[in-house]
Amino acid sequence: MIQLNRDKAVIGQQRALLVSGIIIILALVLAAILALKLSRMFMTPLNKLVLATDRLIEGKRQTGLTEPMNGEFELLREGLNTISHSMVMQKDEMQKILIKQLVITAKRLSNTRHKIYSSLWLKKKPKMLTALSLTF
Repeated sequence: MIQLNRDKAVIGQQRALLVSGIIIILALVLAAILALKLSRMFMTPLNKLVLATDRLIEGKRQTGLTEPMNGEFELLREGLNTISHSMVMQKDEMQKILIKQLVITAKRLSNTRHKIYSSLWLKKKPKMLTALSLTF
C-alpha cells in the first residue's frame, strides 16, 4: 500500500511537472506572438515616417503619409506633412523671387547695353558724317 501511494505521488508529481511545462511553453509562444505584434505595431509607422523623411531629404514634395496613425505617430505624421507643405511654399516663394530678380537684372542689362550702343553710336556718328561729307 505504501508503495502504491508512492507511485501515485510520483505520477502526480510528473503530471504536475508536465502540465507546468506545457503551460510554460504556451506562455512563451503567446509572449513571442505578442512581442511580434507589438514590434510590428511600432515598426510599421516608424518605417513609414523614416521613408517620408527620406523623401523630404531627396526634395520630393509629397511625403506619402495620407492615412492617420495612432497616438504620437499621428503627431509625427502631421508634423512631417506640415514641414513638407512649408518647404513647398518656401520653394515656390523663392522661385518667384528669383524670377523677379532675373527679370529686373535682364532689364538692367538691356538698358545698359542700349546706353553703351547709344554712346558708341554718338561717338562714331560725327566721324561717319565727316566721312560721308568727304565723299560728296
